[in-house]
Amino acid sequence: MKAETPKCRAYRLRIEAQLRGDKHYLTGIPCRNGHITLRWVCNQKCITCVSEEKARNFENRRKTPRRPEGFKKGRSRGRETMMLEIAALRATVIELREKLEFYEGRTGPSVPRCRPAGSPSLTRACTP
Repeated sequence: MKAETPKCRAYRLRIEAQLRGDKHYLTGIPCRNGHITLRWVCNQKCITCVSEEKARNFENRRKTPRRPEGFKKGRSRGRETMMLEIAALRATVIELREKLEFYEGRTGPSVPRCRPAGSPSLTRACTP
């Protein structure tokens, strides 16, 4: 019978650990950093390497400067910008109300009218 290679043995041990429902398994083969410790079943990474990686990431996060005060992430806007947008919307509403009041008392060909329900329309029901 042919001898089992280290890679085949590691694969077999991992599959057996998965079947048993274990989270870790031990191959006895050093990882790329030279650790001979338990490995995670889910990603085959050495536990010591994962711990070191987490520590490095934590240090990098601590070194990263935080956002300046008043800076908001994503779609959030500052108060001044929101107030300007609200003022623009109010002006639009006032303008539309004035147009409505202007056209309410009028009749004739210049007044926008809705088409009857049965008539053919291109894209919209009303014409300007």
